[in-house]
Amino acid sequence: MSTARQRNLAEHVTFRLEREFDAPVADVWRAWTERDRLLQWWGPKGFPCRHADLDLRVGGHFHYGLDLPDGGVMWGRWDIERIEPQSRLDFLALFSDENGGGPTRHPWEPDWPLLVYTVIRFQAHGESSRLGIEWIPADATLAEIERFGNGHDDCRQGWGGTLDQLQQHLEERKS
Repeated sequence: MSTARQRNLAEHVTFRLEREFDAPVADVWRAWTERDRLLQWWGPKGFPCRHADLDLRVGGHFHYGLDLPDGGVMWGRWDIERIEPQSRLDFLALFSDENGGGPTRHPWEPDWPLLVYTVIRFQAHGESSRLGIEWIPADATLAEIERFGNGHDDCRQGWGGTLDQLQQHLEERKS
């Protein structure tokens, strides 16, 4: 970000969400950090993951493609910044092209930030797990920060559907 004002504003619009899962933290962690498992659940409801390339290390990436209801494909990438096994996973989330190049613009929201810093926190809670998500615009313009701040309902819907899929994935593995 270019100014202290933009940094302060971006921190002010941070999106946060928590969800509890009836699964051990080790299993929830593996669901986030194993390619074959990500293929089974990653993405909002109605957007199945068709491609997953995972290089799980700081400086690595997760490049994915999601099938869209209209027959197209939406590509995205995580640039992995921090890994604390079974505790924390930080990455820059961005839209990409099919080859992993990017960032590219959000397919439906031209003022969406190109980069969103993502913190996923994993916490054991007895035999269950608590997952916390923080999303904050990174290197964003004032217009992008404003759009992000006004888009928390969209974030809640998208992340909610994604975490519903994770819940279903974890339940299927238990049976």
